[in-house]
Amino acid sequence: MSVVSSSIAPLSNVPKLNGSHCTQLDQSGSIEKLSVLVFSGKTLLFESFLLSGSARLTKLNEAQSILIRAFNIEPNNASILHSLGKIVMLEVYFFPRYDYSKKIKQAQSILEKALTIEPNNALILRSIGRGFLLEAHFLSGFSRLFVLCQARNNFEKSLAIKPEHTSTLRLLAKLNKTQKKLTDSLAIAPKNAFALRSLEDVPKAKKTKIESEETAF
Repeated sequence: MSVVSSSIAPLSNVPKLNGSHCTQLDQSGSIEKLSVLVFSGKTLLFESFLLSGSARLTKLNEAQSILIRAFNIEPNNASILHSLGKIVMLEVYFFPRYDYSKKIKQAQSILEKALTIEPNNALILRSIGRGFLLEAHFLSGFSRLFVLCQARNNFEKSLAIKPEHTSTLRLLAKLNKTQKKLTDSLAIAPKNAFALRSLEDVPKAKKTKIESEETAF
């Protein structure tokens, strides 16, 4: 995948979640405004899957900008944080960069904040697992195996809450195949593990295949 020179803006202006940052919604239409912003941001996030290259990155930036506005209205909204975390993760997924590790940690931090608000949200748990799966793509050997185990833990927690979720089941099946292959390879030649990296746990993005926001991440 080609690397696009521009980048999703870092969420440095997103405050830490604590009581002092909680904005009280008044009766002047803030609730309606919030709903419009969340809907618009998630729509742009979905539309990014219909595009490619710089057009996709532009759409992700637009979605992020709108969702940050929604966050400023209601900072303790798990759905908003979930979407913001996925946007950062999607930058790595579609546009791998030299700072991928920093980006993945940033995304996971946002997702973890969302999970503290809704600890039994199966979709957030799946996205956290997906983040570990994405991180494993850039690793090798025992480091990769460790991160895959973290992905598995989150997928299993997600399925314990929502066992019928097919996209999580598919991700876990891919993980099982990759993890077994890596474990077998490490048992035979642990010092050559770097050459045994597999891309099976990171599905290729296809222009002809349109995936919804929920199934893609």
